[in-house]
Amino acid sequence: MRLQVSLCDGLDINKEKKMTEMDVWSMWLQGGQMTGIAFASVAFLIWVGFRISNNVSNSESPNIIDQIAATVFVLMVALNGLFISSLVDWINNGIAGILQAMADAGSEISGGAAQFISMNNPGADWTLVPNIFAALFWLSILVMQLSGIWGRKGS
Repeated sequence: MRLQVSLCDGLDINKEKKMTEMDVWSMWLQGGQMTGIAFASVAFLIWVGFRISNNVSNSESPNIIDQIAATVFVLMVALNGLFISSLVDWINNGIAGILQAMADAGSEISGGAAQFISMNNPGADWTLVPNIFAALFWLSILVMQLSGIWGRKGS
């Protein structure tokens, strides 16, 4: 059995109070604020990961425990960042789904809303699999950090 969750679940845009496009954009902004704050904390932790990587790299003889702990830390930071990236995609797809449902129900939507729908995948399920840009971003950070932790030290 597969759990399917959507931002559109439970929203009935055709009942007593019709949801306006401005209401939808307001919801989108709230999601953006939440993910923005979360990404700011992950950006700080990325910096900490680079500092840890640098310290392990500059150590005369790093022990295996330090290297493993540093590796686990940078992998967890990348996983959290990947989660936030996927959350942004899910929020965008959910909002696009709501805007699409409004248009299908006969509500007039703006050109910006129509473009937002076309740029996203309305109502798509949440997935941790990143798009190519997010994947390259997180992979490049991991390569730089892990090469400092596990790479050969120059003489």
